[in-house]
Amino acid sequence: MLLSLGSKGSLVQALQNNLTKLGYILKPDGIFGAQTKSAVIAFQKKNGLVADGIVGVATNNKINSLLESVNPITAAFNTAVLQPTSTTPIPSNSTPIKPFTPPAPATPAQESPVVYNVVPNKSPEAKSEDSDLLLYAGVGVVLFLFLK
Repeated sequence: MLLSLGSKGSLVQALQNNLTKLGYILKPDGIFGAQTKSAVIAFQKKNGLVADGIVGVATNNKINSLLESVNPITAAFNTAVLQPTSTTPIPSNSTPIKPFTPPAPATPAQESPVVYNVVPNKSPEAKSEDSDLLLYAGVGVVLFLFLK
């Protein structure tokens, strides 16, 4: 078996399906085109084969041997996710999409003045009382946890 650029048929489609199961992004259409060739070259490089884009005996054997060790769930996932889906063409009688027009700029709102609350500084004695209270609370927590 020798498949290369321009080959067509069920063997090419099987090759494309097998490469997809191994994680290469391909649409299995049965036509060995540029996308299939680049996937084959990537496969050959990754697996230490001659990277010529031609599927001969060595490349085919390597694909088959790797397929035997691929988890069936992984192969099914790769097939479902990595195969590009065909896009549905937009009917010609559909209504045209209107171009986006940005909204008119808003007029600046009247800003209200910012009000700051001024708190007088605490006296040194009040600051000392606050830190003493914090110290007692910290010691209480430590004793509680220690004696628990």
